[in-house]
Amino acid sequence: LVELNKAACYLQINDPTSALTSCNKVLREDRNNLKALFRRAKAHHNRGEHVEAQQDLERLLELDEANAEAKTLMPHVKRAQRVADKASKNTFAKMCEGFGKIGSGRDEKPKEEPKPKEPEEPEQRPDVVQVTFKIEYKPAEGEVMYIVGEPEGLGNWDTAKAVKMRKLPQPYVPPVGSGRAPPEYHHWEVVVELNQDLGRFEYQYVIKSPAGERQEEGSKHKCDVTGMGGSRVKCTDSWRNAGA
Repeated sequence: LVELNKAACYLQINDPTSALTSCNKVLREDRNNLKALFRRAKAHHNRGEHVEAQQDLERLLELDEANAEAKTLMPHVKRAQRVADKASKNTFAKMCEGFGKIGSGRDEKPKEEPKPKEPEEPEQRPDVVQVTFKIEYKPAEGEVMYIVGEPEGLGNWDTAKAVKMRKLPQPYVPPVGSGRAPPEYHHWEVVVELNQDLGRFEYQYVIKSPAGERQEEGSKHKCDVTGMGGSRVKCTDSWRNAGA
């Protein structure tokens, strides 16, 4: 307890190295101590050791998957690692360029041909979560899957504004020796960007066809995006009938 309190104090006065030492002492005696794992993750993060911070957070979430502090810190750690990776890549490229000039014996700089710009992955807003919704359902002819829910981005429970899903192509399954037909997969998927301030919200799936529409009758699905801004969340569901 003393070392845990010392770690917290060290973090408050921006001394992550001492905090790391205190957390390591606790974890040598109790490797599953949640507070020590979280505070060591913060210490690693503050020291720029984002890979180690992510490892501690992943371990913490294995032990306590609902830990709100770990869920909040994780996207910040991942963003910081992406920035560090990009900076490291640029530094390495400049070093290689410098090595190529050594011993060339030429005073004049050769004209560089313009390099085609690589398409950069668009940066995600820090308050936005990319939520992937996925469900397996074998449709009858003319049926299309939609999703509707509490957030405005899911139609605010108005099925007329429900979000249409895409049916994924059948994955290749090698033929079996028995001559039996390979299994069929009927997966539907859609990616929706939602603000992390929505917190915990509910949603359901809707099937639309020329004959009308049919909505799930069972309990509503739930998703929590609190503190997950700048990251991705995946919700894999099954169709719920009445009583489910």
